[in-house]
Amino acid sequence: MFVATSMRRVQDPGSALISNVLAAMGFALPAAVGGATAFPNRRVICFVGDGGLCMVLGELDVLHHRQLNVTVIVFNDASLSLIKPKPGERQGGHGDIGYSAISLVGVASAVGMESATARRRSGLTTSLEAPPDRPYLIEACIGGSDYVAIMELALV
Repeated sequence: MFVATSMRRVQDPGSALISNVLAAMGFALPAAVGGATAFPNRRVICFVGDGGLCMVLGELDVLHHRQLNVTVIVFNDASLSLIKPKPGERQGGHGDIGYSAISLVGVASAVGMESATARRRSGLTTSLEAPPDRPYLIEACIGGSDYVAIMELALV
C-alpha cells in the first residue's frame, strides 16, 4: 500500500483513507465502504493486498448488495509481503507468510461483482479507463520479489 498510495494523487484534501503508519491488514475495504457511503456520488478506489482482502471478504458482498461505486484494486502475490521483511524464529519464520494462489476474480464473481485480471500495467490501465459506476474488482497479479525490497526501504 505504501507504494500505491505514494504514487496516487489525491484531488481533494482529506479524501484519502489509510490506516496510520503500518497500513493495518483488513482496513482498506471497510474504509472504502465507509467512503462510498459518505460520498455516494464519487468513485472510490480501494488499494488492498491479497492478505488484507482475504481478512474481510464479506465486504465484497456488502459492495455488491449496496451497489457502491468502489473499484477494488487488489495486489495479489500470494504472500503477506508486508510481513516478509520481519519474521524471526519467534514469529514462525518465512514458511508462514506464503499461501496458495487464490482467484480473487473468482471470489468477486461468486458475490455477483464484475471483475478483471491485470497481469501487466497496460491491463490495469485498460481496466481503469472505463470503470463502471458500481462495484468492480481488479486483481493485479504481481511478483513479490521487487515489492519486498521496496518495503524494506519504506520500513527503515
